[in-house]
Formats: sequence, structure tokens, C-alpha cells
Amino acid sequence: MGWATRLRPRRDLIVPTLAIASPAVWFVLRELTSSLRFEAITAAYLGRYGVLTGGALLGSYLVAALVAPRVRTRAWTDHPIAAVVLAPSNATLAVLGFLLGGVVVYFLGPDVVPIPEPIDRLAVPIGLVMALPLLVSMIVTYALMDGAGPLRWVGIALFSVGVSLSVLWTTILAGAVANLVAAPSTQ
Repeated sequence: MGWATRLRPRRDLIVPTLAIASPAVWFVLRELTSSLRFEAITAAYLGRYGVLTGGALLGSYLVAALVAPRVRTRAWTDHPIAAVVLAPSNATLAVLGFLLGGVVVYFLGPDVVPIPEPIDRLAVPIGLVMALPLLVSMIVTYALMDGAGPLRWVGIALFSVGVSLSVLWTTILAGAVANLVAAPSTQ
């Protein structure tokens, strides 16, 4: 596969790019929100974080474009779970987009419009299920360290893995929901 073909946007790069980009974008946005307390919002400020976010997304896409073809050629990609991640259906991508869009609205929406209580009560358990790998990685991280010292980088790595695994887990859940919705009725 040539470089032009390898770098061309393809369906099999969507989920790997999201899984790689999520921790990077998470840390960029965390830095953005924590620095808001100390800096005025200017065009340069927004530009800096726009460039960092764009760089994180572009770098993630390039890594996914290099790694995905190697993973796809292995025998284990015939597994149905790997197929959901590496070759998601249109229905799976629609459900995944709905879920990830819901996460964005849930976290950024209250700054604009408060979330109604019934929607909040429904969103919290759904979010906990979607974030299960992240929750496990955070529990392991806090069990291993106190947040400082030489193990700090181990904690950052565990957290990043948890965020990436949460994206993969959410994709698998989206595939299951898409299959349930698309399943023929038994009535």
C-alpha cells in the first residue's frame, strides 16, 4: 500500500483515530480549562489551543494510518469485536456519533444551557457504562500511587490507556446497539 493510499481517509481509520486522539485531546482541553483561570481569552490563546488540538488530531490520524493496515492483516481481525472496531457499519458509526455527541453536549452544554434533570438522570448511568475502562484505570492508578513522584508518568499512561479503551468499549457498545436495532423482529 502506497503512502497516498495509506493516508487517504478510510472507514477503518475512524475508530483507531478516535482511540488515539482521545487522550491527547483530553489533555489539551484539560490544559485549556485549567489555564483559563490565569489567562485572558484572546485570539492568540484560542489559536494556541486550536493548533494543539489540530496537531493532536492530525498526529493521531497519522499513527492510525500507519498502524491500522498492519493490524488489519492479522488473523484475529476476523473476530466480530475487532470487525466492529476496524470495519464499523453505518449503523454502528451513527450510534457511536450519537453517544460521543451526547458526551460533548453533556460536558460543554451546561455552560450554555442547563441540562434538564430527567436527561441528567438518564445520562449519568449511560456515561458510567461508556467510561467503565476509564474508571477501572483510574482505580488502578490511585491504588498504585499518590499522584506525585516517579510513578506520575505511569499514572498518566494508565489514564491515557483508560481513555482509549473507553472509546473502543463505547464503539463495541455502539455496535451491539446497532445490531439490536437492526435485528429482525421475532413477532
